[in-house]
Amino acid sequence: MRIFIAVSVICMSIVSSKQLSLSAFARSEHKDVKEVRTLQGFNHNMLHHLQWGKSLSTPACRLGLPIIRYPGGTVSGYWDWRQGWVISNADHAQRFPNATSGYMFSQYAPLDDNGTKFYTLDNLKREYLDTCALGGRPAERNAAGVMHGPVVNFVLNMLTRELPDQLELLRYADNIGIPVRLVELGNEYYCSRDANSDVSDRFASAEAYAANATAWATAIKQVFPNASVSVVGREYRSGDVGRAATWTDIVASAVDKSVVDAITFHPYWGAGVPPSATSHNFTGNSTEQELQFTALNTPRGISASLRSAAGKQLQSVRNYTNSTLTNVFDGLDIRITELNVFDRIGTSKYTWLHALQVASAHVILAATPKVKEIIHHSFDGCCGFATTFVPPMEAYFAGRLVPPLPQAMGAIPNNSFTAPGCILHELAAFYRNVSALSTAAAQEVAPMEFSPEPPVLNAYTDSAGAAPGVVGVFLGDNLTANAHGHGTRVLGAVVVNLLPNATSLDLGWTGAAGARWRVHTLASDRSLNLSTPLTDTASEVAITVGSQSTALHSVQLPPFSTMTLEFDTAFQHGIVP
Repeated sequence: MRIFIAVSVICMSIVSSKQLSLSAFARSEHKDVKEVRTLQGFNHNMLHHLQWGKSLSTPACRLGLPIIRYPGGTVSGYWDWRQGWVISNADHAQRFPNATSGYMFSQYAPLDDNGTKFYTLDNLKREYLDTCALGGRPAERNAAGVMHGPVVNFVLNMLTRELPDQLELLRYADNIGIPVRLVELGNEYYCSRDANSDVSDRFASAEAYAANATAWATAIKQVFPNASVSVVGREYRSGDVGRAATWTDIVASAVDKSVVDAITFHPYWGAGVPPSATSHNFTGNSTEQELQFTALNTPRGISASLRSAAGKQLQSVRNYTNSTLTNVFDGLDIRITELNVFDRIGTSKYTWLHALQVASAHVILAATPKVKEIIHHSFDGCCGFATTFVPPMEAYFAGRLVPPLPQAMGAIPNNSFTAPGCILHELAAFYRNVSALSTAAAQEVAPMEFSPEPPVLNAYTDSAGAAPGVVGVFLGDNLTANAHGHGTRVLGAVVVNLLPNATSLDLGWTGAAGARWRVHTLASDRSLNLSTPLTDTASEVAITVGSQSTALHSVQLPPFSTMTLEFDTAFQHGIVP
């Protein structure tokens, strides 16, 4: 539930220390061009639900994220697109008779519903793509003629199916009216034999995968020359050994970049506070939960957890843009096709703390050159990843012992947004609005820079990457900087305040006569209290101001908040410091 209250009330409820004052600007040399309307997307954990019907399509459309990743991540390697379900146990055993790990879908019985095929492409198109009004708004064209409807990111099955079968999938999709724009060549094939023997048996090395990927991409481009084809990359991690440690450099260097357009990464981050989980069940045990809950309800723990997310993303950005990797990534876009917190103990799940982690990650990556897609894992399902509480509710809190759950999970409305879902819903609406105002098919994006630099978030250990307490991004049709660093046609901005301080952000802009802007602020009306899943704590402030000589000199950022600013066409012209 969203509550509309005044900015001052939010600030008074969660201010804990002296207000800060920052000036924000952008530098044109740091800008990138990307189609922001299709910047975001989601995975759907389809194995937890029966079909693509109204029970799923309605909340998914309301969430508003434009890209759906089909059929998903790990499941894609075992997917039979004709049946709309995972392959049978017998099929798997025939293909991998010596399997020791990897196949995790044996518990899902083959479909048997009088021939009904739940997750076929026909079902996806009929129940979702043809009926979806993203964010509750019908499909429409922006000034550049670009449609505002959903887009499918196809993840092909290179593990248990061959190229002709997967080409037929793409042809069939195209024939029934699903455009083939985004294609991923598999999912996380860098796994070791201990993690997934199927992957290592199918692709003995990164070189073997790269050779297969080039052959597949070549064939796909012959049929769909305008599709963006991505290969599997591995997020750089200091602890990696074996094939994972060298996977990305080998694949990015070996593939034919005349047919491969992008490389995918899956950045996840931990809770940022001790203890470490001793199990891998996404909930830990009661002792671990109690210790983590205690740590996360301290100022130091909150800062450390937020730094875990922002620091991880900033380190990823440094890896993506490191000069030593320039030749490796030359000619390849970057597509983030999974992203979320990876809290294996789980007391932070669905809290406002979780929401802020997701917000900072999306903003940092949106401002990163060459990042063209950011997909959240996932829309629904288990393990604390979800954006939306889609029944059955038990899947969301299974194994959570500390703190106690609400008196009844029935108190959480079905299909309501989780705290991260509130953030993603707001960002999706913001990107749609910016795209609608834009006169170009793609927009310029630049990171927000500050003077003075915002305080650095604290951490439990010095090993965590440094992270600022405020991050932001500008979007526009022309961010060419003048002497003062301000753009000439700014359409909007997003800024995330990860600090316990209210922050005044000086923009110093003056708009033309009749200029108008809209400011949406998402903050928590319970601060960062983790005692309950914060499904009803996203408070929105919507302010619309207009006058005959409008100045937008500063905006007030509440503590622990995310703000989007949209500028209409009157305000965009002649912006000066």
